[in-house]
Amino acid sequence: MGRCNSCHARIDPVIKHRYAELCFADGMNGSEILELYLSLAGEIPDNASKYFDRISRLYTAQGNAVEAERFRAFAIRAEAEQDEPGS
Repeated sequence: MGRCNSCHARIDPVIKHRYAELCFADGMNGSEILELYLSLAGEIPDNASKYFDRISRLYTAQGNAVEAERFRAFAIRAEAEQDEPGS
């Protein structure tokens, strides 16, 4: 979901965010949603900790505890970096 299939224009990250959140709320936990959240973490770095947390939860739902824990650690680190003075 990086670009429009017909005109190949880049998709606004806000639209990707809304779509990902709707899919997450609906219980979708496939690789497409994981990739969206990974992409969003780079496109909207202020929300990276939230996106890494979502990825962690998705991996948990898929039964992949190792990746879930890895992304949980990323979420904690991103949140700490965001809370640092001067950030």
